[in-house]
Amino acid sequence: MTLPQLSVSSDRAVDVEADALVVAVSSEKEGIRVHAPEGLELDASGLSAIGVTGSRDEVVRVAGTGTAAGVVALVGVG
Repeated sequence: MTLPQLSVSSDRAVDVEADALVVAVSSEKEGIRVHAPEGLELDASGLSAIGVTGSRDEVVRVAGTGTAAGVVALVGVG
């Protein structure tokens, strides 16, 4: 079994080659808030339209378009 590897880098998150880029999404009164790193554009209204709520422990995978990662994992933080 291969163990996952975690690393810390000073590179921009969108430029790091990885299996997934993890992005926090919170639920707020006016909708969701995407806590995306610099250089990553994620449309909150579009994500809401596909059912992303930002609720605690929610995980939604989307294509890593615009990133060196293959997938963007949107993780709800409440």
